[in-house]
Amino acid sequence: MHHRLGTYSNREEIDIGILYQRHAQTVQRYLNTRLTIKEDAEDLLVEVFMASLKNPALQNMSSHEQLTWLLRVARNKMVDHYRSNRRYRDQSSIDEIIGVLEEDNIYQLPEQLTLRYEDYARLRTHIRKLNALQREVLQLRFVYDMHSVEIGKRLNKNASAIRAILSRALNKLRSLYEQQQEEQHDEKS
Repeated sequence: MHHRLGTYSNREEIDIGILYQRHAQTVQRYLNTRLTIKEDAEDLLVEVFMASLKNPALQNMSSHEQLTWLLRVARNKMVDHYRSNRRYRDQSSIDEIIGVLEEDNIYQLPEQLTLRYEDYARLRTHIRKLNALQREVLQLRFVYDMHSVEIGKRLNKNASAIRAILSRALNKLRSLYEQQQEEQHDEKS
């Protein structure tokens, strides 16, 4: 039995079963690659499709637009999940930082993706050279989209200290990139 999405006056209703058949596998794969616990990913998948029940605009979207919307909802649900779940807040995962950057790459050409993934591999290497506190601040800022005040409360530091840590981390990443570029240039000479 399929559930219909909303009531749209004279317009045709979207069949949630068809929407699920078309996109659930892709959304599930997206969540599985960003969450370490399979059950959490499955729970968020249900939440994503429950949210689709509340969006009558989905019926006027192309399949690609529907998937883009579902993935955006999945990302938002995942961020909310991370923020509310202590076991994730206490982890400092480089892969989660990269995961947020990668999510815009879903529809790029293979050549573009290859170059982008090479960039992400370099970024992973450079992030590993930061200290644990710098990695955690980067994660909270860019994965969980938290501001300095929020991060400071979580880490028992003031917002100025968090901004300084973030600044030092980003400056160190910049210098590591510059150093790598100089080394590559020297090798070519």
